[in-house]
Amino acid sequence: MNDSLYCAEQIKIPPDLPEILKNYAKHIIKTQPADIIASSAEYFGRLAKQKSQSSGKKLTDLQLEAFYGKFAHTDRALVSKKEVEAACNDNGVVQMQMNEIIAVGGWQGDRIPWLKFWFLLVASASGTLPATIESICKLLANNGKIAANIITECFQFLADKDPDIDQTSVDDTFRAIQALQSGKEMSCAGVIDAIRKELKYESTTVSAAPQKAAAPAQVISETNDIEDVAVGGTEEPAAAAEPEPEPEQEQGQEQEQEPVDAPASEAPAEAVAEETE
Repeated sequence: MNDSLYCAEQIKIPPDLPEILKNYAKHIIKTQPADIIASSAEYFGRLAKQKSQSSGKKLTDLQLEAFYGKFAHTDRALVSKKEVEAACNDNGVVQMQMNEIIAVGGWQGDRIPWLKFWFLLVASASGTLPATIESICKLLANNGKIAANIITECFQFLADKDPDIDQTSVDDTFRAIQALQSGKEMSCAGVIDAIRKELKYESTTVSAAPQKAAAPAQVISETNDIEDVAVGGTEEPAAAAEPEPEPEQEQGQEQEQEPVDAPASEAPAEAVAEETE
């Protein structure tokens, strides 16, 4: 009997539930699966797997930098799977994680694009696309600048792999990033700001929490601005209505002056008539 609910205050909603349900609904609406139940099972299975991975030990910046440095000075876009495996072993990437990244990348055979593999490696440590772009800017920045081709390739590749980002957001964000290009470089701060502003992406991972907090604050700010405009709009007509009594006062003055003027004009006429008589 103690477990009975008598009021709404007794209902405790898990803090992660609204975010999970919103992202799930977005996924279903976007993908329009023929079998919603099977798709839902796959979705939540993948979500549980991501959560279990994120709760484990993540790669450090030093490990990510070391992996990048392994291939950064080569002019080869593709390397052998054996080379990737060796770089993973040297930097603490377990075999299972390497296989999962290869599966997500969809690479079959012995040749692997090492830079795209590294993008997914950073993403596994960062949790969200905005956080991944920010991490890459941090890892590869040179005097606050980063190679434009790396950012554009990273964004296009990872956005294509994320089913929860709509194409309109991808296109708008990519245009915003391209507008920042100056020669062969981009400003890291500009890229991060553009990603946060244009890409309203919300993730269920814990690492995204600080970034998600900025979005509601912005919405609240915009809402306050709209309310301020609305209030101002209602006050202006009242202010404009204040001068209305003035014409009434003028009319009153004119009415008061008319009786005064009339006797003044009639008095001389009466005096002349009396003199004539």
